[in-house]
Amino acid sequence: MFLAAILLVPTLSVHATERDGMTEEKAVEIADNMFENIDASQKILKTSDGGYLIGKATVTSVDDYDEIITTYDSAMDPNSMSVEEAKQDVVNSLVHPEDSLIQPRLASPPTQRWVLALGAEYKSSAFSGSGWRFSGYMFAPEPSSGYYLLWTSYGDDGRVGSLDQAYATLNGSLQGDIIYNGSPTYINKGTLSHVYYTFNPVNGSYYYVQNI
Repeated sequence: MFLAAILLVPTLSVHATERDGMTEEKAVEIADNMFENIDASQKILKTSDGGYLIGKATVTSVDDYDEIITTYDSAMDPNSMSVEEAKQDVVNSLVHPEDSLIQPRLASPPTQRWVLALGAEYKSSAFSGSGWRFSGYMFAPEPSSGYYLLWTSYGDDGRVGSLDQAYATLNGSLQGDIIYNGSPTYINKGTLSHVYYTFNPVNGSYYYVQNI
């Protein structure tokens, strides 16, 4: 199950079609809301799934949590950007999705596990599409910080579950904790990783996960 193939949205032309009707004004509003809690002095690292990391994260094997694949630190990474640059990047990806090579929306649960250090946070890129859509990564708090992660869904409701719950939901058995639009919710999955998912997402909606 952990090695299940990732099914990406098939083409960039579909991606562009899903974003029809996204105005620059709306995109600017989404970008401003996404980073409103981030100090202007902080650095933001864009991730391979199109999301944004603030702080430190460790990527581990899904089969052996002690096997570290790589680590990230947005404060030190040479590829990190300023808050204003991140906002503009969000606007560009929403208004001109055809220029982006990143397809962040997964049609099946993710296979990468990210461990967020205490104080770290991750903001997804904007969702669109139909059917179930899943986060690009599964998340876990660093062990020394406890089992809770703070989740917020913006623009739409969503769910957070373990990987097994995400697969069960995809296969027709609705599982996981509901995250209501704009309502930060602490979720405890014990030693299991967290997966965000939403059905028929509102165009431009996104999620936000923090280890605080």
